[in-house]
Amino acid sequence: MENLKMFVLDECDKLLDNASKYSTLTHPLSGMRGDIQKIFTATPHNKQVMMFTATLSTDIKDVCRKFMRNPTEVLIENESRLTLHGLKQYYVELKADEKIKKLMDLIDSLDFNQIIIFVKSVAYAIKLAEILNKSNLPSKAIHSGLKQEER
Repeated sequence: MENLKMFVLDECDKLLDNASKYSTLTHPLSGMRGDIQKIFTATPHNKQVMMFTATLSTDIKDVCRKFMRNPTEVLIENESRLTLHGLKQYYVELKADEKIKKLMDLIDSLDFNQIIIFVKSVAYAIKLAEILNKSNLPSKAIHSGLKQEER
């Protein structure tokens, strides 16, 4: 941790809100905000801090500012500027036992160079990477359980 250069929070509004589903209300430093504060204080003082969100209330903005020195706020008012042109996203609502088959059907039918697949759990990420690799689709599960040497 002593060599950390950047501290990044995506969806910072949800992570730092004590009333969010990620936190508990039993103690002000319990839940996700408390965990983030502990990690933050264990890292170098001169790190770069970046926080991202699409929605930011005044209350959470004040909390975010406590983590930063001289912050620069970037507001993107034109939503079309947020779109990565050429990027295609797909969403299919399925039962759990139908997902792998549908994914393989989509992979077979789509023209792509790279795919990023987000899943809910570490175990599912590992399982999916194994299935894709067995199907000759090189893949890597990137998740919170990775050790430094695996990255």
